Amino acid sequence: MPLSDKTILDSHCFVHELKKEMHDDLEYVKSLEKEMDELESEKADFSNIYDLLLEECVSKDVTCSYLHSLSDLNANTELQCLYLHKVKECECLAQKLSKQTESVNKEVHNNLIGLRLENKQFENTNLLAPGPSKELPQGSSVTISPQGKK
Repeated sequence: MPLSDKTILDSHCFVHELKKEMHDDLEYVKSLEKEMDELESEKADFSNIYDLLLEECVSKDVTCSYLHSLSDLNANTELQCLYLHKVKECECLAQKLSKQTESVNKEVHNNLIGLRLENKQFENTNLLAPGPSKELPQGSSVTISPQGKK
């Protein structure tokens, strides 16, 4: 085979091989583009899922904050109820103390009136006065009892 024919043949083989490599490279680029498209799609799906999770997380955080504030409100309400209960207890105790004080005041008042009457009776008998002795009526007696002892 002549050299020119061989060179042309080699040139055709080279071009054929080059076209084959270019075709393979083109197929590889297409597969990379397809893979990139798939990755973009997955990225979009991931972004959507991420947004949903973020929304859910924020929603749960808001819910958690709301429940926490309700819990604080509930604790505050319990404290207010406890306070009102203690106020009612104090009012009840104050009322009892007032009744007891009133009762003691009446008793002291009655005792003072009784002592004043006894004192007047004692002054009227005037046993230690000089002059003619005053005798007790027949059948009566004087009893002296110590005061303040029970």
